[in-house]
Amino acid sequence: MLFIKDIEITNLIIWSIINTFLKLELLLAIVFFLSTFMSNIMVIATSLMVYIASHSYSLVLDMLIKTKNELFINIGKLIQILFPPFEALNTKDLV
Repeated sequence: MLFIKDIEITNLIIWSIINTFLKLELLLAIVFFLSTFMSNIMVIATSLMVYIASHSYSLVLDMLIKTKNELFINIGKLIQILFPPFEALNTKDLV
């Protein structure tokens, strides 16, 4: 599509494509893992929740830091281990 529109391919576009591919691969790994012991509907629902939670985790962590409650902050950091940081791979906004 970039060739058709005569858009110059820069390093930022290449990194954005690589990051999007990596994000899709991580989500696919989660789907394959969940599909080994869950039904199809549960896998779809859980995968969507993981995707949304992974994209909005930085916002949740900012809200927890504003509460200044150490227990909530520590629980939030512990939950960070469970969800991959999809927001860190989101470079398409820069393109």
